Amino acid sequence: TKSKIIYLLEKLLSRISNYLIAVSEDTKFKCLEFGIVPKVSWEVIFPGIEFREAKVKFRTQVINFLWVGRFESIKDPFLAINIFSNLLKNKNLKMRSTMVGSGLLFDKIRKLAYELKLDIKFTDWQDNIENIYDNHDCLLVTSVNEGFGMVSAEAQMSGLCVFSVDTGGSKNLIKDGETGFT
Repeated sequence: TKSKIIYLLEKLLSRISNYLIAVSEDTKFKCLEFGIVPKVSWEVIFPGIEFREAKVKFRTQVINFLWVGRFESIKDPFLAINIFSNLLKNKNLKMRSTMVGSGLLFDKIRKLAYELKLDIKFTDWQDNIENIYDNHDCLLVTSVNEGFGMVSAEAQMSGLCVFSVDTGGSKNLIKDGETGFT
């Protein structure tokens, strides 16, 4: 599979490297823990992003949830559908959901949402994602694995509360209970 090929390449390339760079402490830890790379000199360098401080804010009485990512197994859009479905069972919660992205599972996820009678807006990738963030309150991150979590960082800078599975760079980005929840 694709994951096994990447694993083997990382292992091989690390054997001939003197110095390695990770995009988060969690990525470095996992590489060492699972024996993907030997104990060599490491540096954690977070991806460069234009940081702007923003406080979490809810814009309306209706909570607008957003999911952004590749519609692929590693991003687990099925979990997002499951969460949206469970949230909608609460009749006191007024919410809207949007899923942004593309990928092999896009049609399957859209069909599942239709079958479950979920009112989810689906849209392809956007050039100016900040406009999407500005119209939402919460970001849902369901990734099985996440090196850094660029979408989480961008969403936080736009004032969104981030709900994320406890994976990868999310641990470094989210102040649990303040800027989001893991």
